[in-house]
Amino acid sequence: MSRSKRSRKPAPAQTRSATHTMPNPDYLRIITCNLQWATPAEGWPDIQKANSRTGAFIRGLGERCRSLFKSGSVNTRTQLTEENLRQTALVLKRLKPDILALQEVDKGQRRSGYLHQARILAQSLHLPYWRIGASYAGQSQVLHRRPLDSELKAESGYGIALLSRWPVKSWHFKRLGRVRARIVWGSDPWKGFSHGFLEGLRDLPDAAKGTGIRFGQMRVLLAARLATPLGTVALGTTHLEIHRPTAASQLRRAWRSLYHLRSESCLLVGDFNLRDHHIDKVLQPLPTEQHPELHAAIPSYPADKPWIALDQLLGNGWELVGEPRALRLPISDHQAVIYDLRPVKATQ
Repeated sequence: MSRSKRSRKPAPAQTRSATHTMPNPDYLRIITCNLQWATPAEGWPDIQKANSRTGAFIRGLGERCRSLFKSGSVNTRTQLTEENLRQTALVLKRLKPDILALQEVDKGQRRSGYLHQARILAQSLHLPYWRIGASYAGQSQVLHRRPLDSELKAESGYGIALLSRWPVKSWHFKRLGRVRARIVWGSDPWKGFSHGFLEGLRDLPDAAKGTGIRFGQMRVLLAARLATPLGTVALGTTHLEIHRPTAASQLRRAWRSLYHLRSESCLLVGDFNLRDHHIDKVLQPLPTEQHPELHAAIPSYPADKPWIALDQLLGNGWELVGEPRALRLPISDHQAVIYDLRPVKATQ
């Protein structure tokens, strides 16, 4: 797991502003949210939704291309995204987060108006210590590539981000790998010719509906050793693959890397893309001493009627203060999840 230099100190103006919204000193408040690159909860108004499932991909792609490249579309997206992020920041500011863990974050992407989303939220929420962990560099609509550096200092890209109120002793970044390109079948997977040639031909049209090639995306872990008033903690965030076996392997790598940073006090939050009741089984291959002491989750997806707990938390040395809470934001197809934690030793 690579390590970078100590975080830069905040500007005096940022420090003065942060004191106006000081959090509760008895616990650490962590909010995790998949931003979906600041997509409005009701969808982008400049994209016409497809009417049928079979034509959704083709028509949806066509509408996106036309909306993104027609005259004036970028200015429209910039204004929409800025307003979405401003409204989101107003909601989050009232919650007074200590750490904000974000997934699906754009920097300089045409689809979201060329904005630096992590920086906008960090400045709006007065969280002076922040960084991006890049999944890729370049524009999402064309071929993207491995970034020159994990922070996207001089290029556009996409990834995850950590924003903190408390100073960062060190930043750490790790690539977790990607799933291979694979064929994704429609609602009725094709069984081939295993039951006969004629039956295989008969079933092929139904299986072909909604079928396509899905390419894997590099998944990463972004972590920091934070000097909080409640002690130093190694805290990381990640966004795992939707392919379950790959996500399981990535979660084990992410947690193991974080555990080695500070085994007695570590926290991992983010969009795991795994059901909460699968986590124990997923982490079972790890040595017993590396198993997390805390696992917390609450349904947060989809945003309108959440019933799946994807945005989860693992930890050592910490316990929950009350139950996790999910909150719908003006953006995203996920709800934000709020975790309040305190060190276990504080209750002893």
